[in-house]
Amino acid sequence: MARKKIILIISVFVVFVISMILFVLQQKELSVKYNEALAYAEKGDYENALDVISQIGEYQDSEELFTEYSNEIKYKKVKEYIEENDYDSALPLLTELNSIGQGFKDSLDLQYQVEYKYAVNLEMNGKLEDAFIAFRNLPTAYMDVADRLNEITYARKFIDKWYCKEHQIDMEIKGYISEDNVTHLNVEIRDRNGFLLGDETNKLYGNDLILMEDRFVWDMFDNGVRYAVLLEDDKLKFAKQPVKDDDFIVSFVRKLNSYNEVDGNINSAVDADVDAGVK
Repeated sequence: MARKKIILIISVFVVFVISMILFVLQQKELSVKYNEALAYAEKGDYENALDVISQIGEYQDSEELFTEYSNEIKYKKVKEYIEENDYDSALPLLTELNSIGQGFKDSLDLQYQVEYKYAVNLEMNGKLEDAFIAFRNLPTAYMDVADRLNEITYARKFIDKWYCKEHQIDMEIKGYISEDNVTHLNVEIRDRNGFLLGDETNKLYGNDLILMEDRFVWDMFDNGVRYAVLLEDDKLKFAKQPVKDDDFIVSFVRKLNSYNEVDGNINSAVDADVDAGVK
């Protein structure tokens, strides 16, 4: 009986010693990997640092380092995307970095910068509805956000499809807002009955016309005679410069949703709403 007890004690001791040896060896291996990860991080190689630290598990502050290295990689990618003007790729990473606490490094400020540049980029590509929403997500006190929202509001009132029922003239206005917050309009008019041009097959084109809140000026016939195109009572009214005594040449109202494109047949839609025309 005593012999069995001695064997049991020896066995337990041997297992304990082996366990301690394995533990010490494991800790030594973890320490080596931990220091290897720190060395990579000190050189700025966060990809390898993350790869090594992810193999350690719960050792010292390895979990915190894993988060730090992950954030460093995301931050680096954000900087690269910003350099490439790839705001679509930068924004999701910034949202991740800023999802908890005060963000990572200057990521909060970077997100404002990227959202602003992203919105300006939308403006410059004529995507004014999307740009308006993007600017609305920024503080109005940030940079010139308030001014840009105002400019988009003016532009959205003009950029549309218009028609003159009285003279059967179609007009389409497109546009974009430049980086310096100036609206540029491109206008296409089709004069179906020749009221303006004397030939119903002709069209007028105006390119890069500058919007000034409620109007733009256009040398319509390229002859040095300038015309003002004013927005008044939700109608666009054309008058020779300078405008005197409301002497308008022609007025346009917004097209109905059921209208075809500029070259389409407008008559059926017009007849369906006889009160929509110019009075």
